Amino acid sequence: MADLKLTPHERQALSQLASDVGPDERAVARAHREFINGLVDAALEDHVVTDDEYDQLCRAAALLNVDSESVKAA
Repeated sequence: MADLKLTPHERQALSQLASDVGPDERAVARAHREFINGLVDAALEDHVVTDDEYDQLCRAAALLNVDSESVKAA
C-alpha cells in the first residue's frame, strides 16, 4: 500500500492474511478506520492539509474501503 495502489492479488492476499490471523470483518474495518484517522491526524499536525495530502488520504481511504467522510472532515 506504500504506493497507494492495491492490485487484486494484493487485496486478496491481505484478506486471506486477515482471515488466517483471526480478526472478524468488523475488527478489520475498525482497524482500517483507526489507521485512516491516524493519517488524518498526522496531516493535520501543521493545521494545513494540502491538496496532495487530501488526495492521498482519499486514495488510502478508498483502498481500505473506509468512508471518505472521515477524510472530508479534515
